[in-house]
Amino acid sequence: MKLKLTFILLFVSLGIYAQKQIQPYSYTLRDSKNENPQTIFIYANAEAVNKVTFTLKNTKNEAYKDKDGNDITFEVFPFGEVTFRVKFIEAINNIEITLIDSEEEKQVVEGFQTFTNDFSNKSDSNKAESIKEKNQKRGNAINNFRNVYQFFNALIITAFQYDTEPVAGILKYNDEVTVIKKSIEGIDTEDYFKRQAKLLQKIIINNANSDNIILKQENGKYKNIDLDCFISFLNNKKDEIYKFNCDNDTISDFEKNSYIDDFFDFHQNSKKRKGHNAQVILKNYLKKRLKELYNEYELSKFLNLKEKDSSITFVEEYLNLKRLKTSCEKEKEDTKNLEDVLKNEIISLTSQLENENKNVKEVIKVIDFYWEGDEDLTNLNLIDEEEEKEFKKNLLSKRDSLKQVIDTIKKNITLSKKNVTKINDSIIPSINKNLIKKQNEINFLIAKYRDNLVRLPLWNLKIENIEIDLNDGFIEHIVVVGKIHKPYIDKVSIVNSIDYKTRGEYADLNVQKILEDFYSEPFVKEIYKNLINVDLKFENEFPIGFSSKTDFADLDNYNLYAFEGSEKAFSLALTDVIDLYIQRHQNDRLNFSPKDQVIRLPLDDLDENKEVELKKETSSKILNANIFTDFNGFKESEPNGLVQVEIEKQIPIWTKRMDLGLGRSSNFGLFNYANFNLTWAKVNEEDREAQVKYAEEFINNEPQIDKYITYLDIIRHENISTGVDLNLASFDFPLLKTRLELNVGGHYGRLKIVDKVTNEDNNSTTEILKENVNIIRLYPDAILRIRPDERFGGYLRYRPFKLIVPNNEEFYAVSSAKDFEENRELTKDWLQRYELGAFFTPSVSSDNKFFFRYRYTNTSSWETNGYSEVQVGYLMYLKL
Repeated sequence: MKLKLTFILLFVSLGIYAQKQIQPYSYTLRDSKNENPQTIFIYANAEAVNKVTFTLKNTKNEAYKDKDGNDITFEVFPFGEVTFRVKFIEAINNIEITLIDSEEEKQVVEGFQTFTNDFSNKSDSNKAESIKEKNQKRGNAINNFRNVYQFFNALIITAFQYDTEPVAGILKYNDEVTVIKKSIEGIDTEDYFKRQAKLLQKIIINNANSDNIILKQENGKYKNIDLDCFISFLNNKKDEIYKFNCDNDTISDFEKNSYIDDFFDFHQNSKKRKGHNAQVILKNYLKKRLKELYNEYELSKFLNLKEKDSSITFVEEYLNLKRLKTSCEKEKEDTKNLEDVLKNEIISLTSQLENENKNVKEVIKVIDFYWEGDEDLTNLNLIDEEEEKEFKKNLLSKRDSLKQVIDTIKKNITLSKKNVTKINDSIIPSINKNLIKKQNEINFLIAKYRDNLVRLPLWNLKIENIEIDLNDGFIEHIVVVGKIHKPYIDKVSIVNSIDYKTRGEYADLNVQKILEDFYSEPFVKEIYKNLINVDLKFENEFPIGFSSKTDFADLDNYNLYAFEGSEKAFSLALTDVIDLYIQRHQNDRLNFSPKDQVIRLPLDDLDENKEVELKKETSSKILNANIFTDFNGFKESEPNGLVQVEIEKQIPIWTKRMDLGLGRSSNFGLFNYANFNLTWAKVNEEDREAQVKYAEEFINNEPQIDKYITYLDIIRHENISTGVDLNLASFDFPLLKTRLELNVGGHYGRLKIVDKVTNEDNNSTTEILKENVNIIRLYPDAILRIRPDERFGGYLRYRPFKLIVPNNEEFYAVSSAKDFEENRELTKDWLQRYELGAFFTPSVSSDNKFFFRYRYTNTSSWETNGYSEVQVGYLMYLKL
């Protein structure tokens, strides 16, 4: 019993991380003026390279407290730059400064606030900072804090030299994408383009030697759908190549190329590529290209809308109306400017009038004083009467001149006021009336083609956040959330939709400005009110392989969908979101998948450069072991083994998932993984040997004893085994939270078989036989996994297996003791095992995982001599 407890303690100890004390880091906080530096110390205890606990202390080596009086500590798991920064800021915000009477403590508080404000881009309360200043401060804060992370990261990697996180690759993403409507005139786009691509592929291949390939509309499912125009578009038009008369530079003729010609040329070129299936390449190319061309077709329809018997397209008519409206707006603006000039002129003239009135008053005052005053005028220094007369004359002349100026100013003021009144009462209302008329004509035009505007297939989406769940070499889930802000209309296509003969008429128009204004039109806003600025959530239908080079190349074949109820409303190409994944190469690395994790963009993108570094699992988590204790093993009569160790590693193989067609998101995969495992079933010393049994019979009245051992006893006493389970198929039903896995596997095992005879007289034991036996188990395997939550789950398993035991002259290996004892039948039936398991993880960020497992093993004939195992277990990672 002591040995059993020793082994239990040993394996539990292996699962406990030996904490390592890391050198503390002194971090300097400053106030908003970059003054009054205050130092805090960051202490770290590392349990593993990816799991670190931090404590914040002051210069007196006292831990900072939270509002409840507890030390400020925080665990970072996994230990990455983003998680470390988030946890650190959270810890800073939780610090409770109870006494702020001293100037030093006030400076500490301000330093904390400045630190968090810089990271969150908040402005100083006493200073309105520009965006540039805030971004610069945040950039400096990130760089400073990155030094802290790199300091600890380097020391931790040194402390756990074996436990590193190799870089798996760099993921680049976009936040401006184009999405497409999922239906075409009421039919599913995927189904339609799949059928059309298949039809077109057949036509091109069958007419490989023909100079004239014509695509026809498919009969059958789509015979009632009017797609002749799209077919005609493919047959007749790609672009127009104009031929010019070299003598006078005039267009003399043009020729048309069709998209069918492009398809044919592509097929001819793909046939020259060795080692590739030209038909498959053509089919995949057509499926993708037809979608793009349908978008171009719908756009061309929109751009070339026109009334019956009219030569003016929608674009030309809109541009004409917009030009007239712009002209009215320009006239109104000029009139408003004129009004402003007149008003300023009135103000200036009024001011001038006041000044002239003052001058007149001064002159009149002098005149009155001169004729009516009693004082002598000798102070004017007039020499004689002639000068005095001249002086009087000049005064009178100046007075009259000033009065004329005043009259002129009054007339000008009156005229300007009349003009202002005319502008407000006549000209502006007339211009406004014309503007209303032009706007109504634009509204009528937009309303007339409302249905065509709604049918535009391509729309621009501004992505707000992306969340990617990487699990077992797959993108298990990806969610993209964003807002549609306007349809996608190619500016070049707009210009090309205008007849080349009349393009000169629009040369002075700002097409870019007009296009932007188009989405501000009142009726356009009304038409698109259920689309523009509406939140859309795009997600994958089934897991997407993210492990091999082929997987990364095939990302182009996957779409994300936005649902309205159970219907797909919009489609988004995965490669429009994940722009590129650049895997990192190492010798012998063939699995490029990152570790299991959830990436949140742009949150995890520290540098905001639309790319993020993904790492592989730490070296300490490559192998995991499940330590099981069997409750039935406590019984002395049950040789199940008290402690059982299972070491396993699952390796992704062909990481592909395909639509199963049994409800939304149901999918299946083939050969997804191989699970290598090693089982040490008999850790304790007791019951590690299987005792042979005896079957007695009489031949010619002489007793004969045959030794035998049953398959159940062989399996039950197996000490160690190793093998591999190969996944054949996986059927995933996310809506039911279940997955069905069908596997095949083989195990090689060993056990010790003995024949010990006990002498009852002296209670001694004689060992007649002692032999180590090799066995092989081959089996199919069916597992139904129940996955409701990341913290708990369960599974049901059924495994019938064929046991292969080498022939032995000392004993027989049989499946049925009854058949052998009664008739000496060497039955070789299959055994079968039923298993029910469950797991529980207290915390997602913790390595602790507990298991429960019940197993029952018996023969295929349902004899009652089966045995059961009731086990509880604990998962740990092997650290070497």
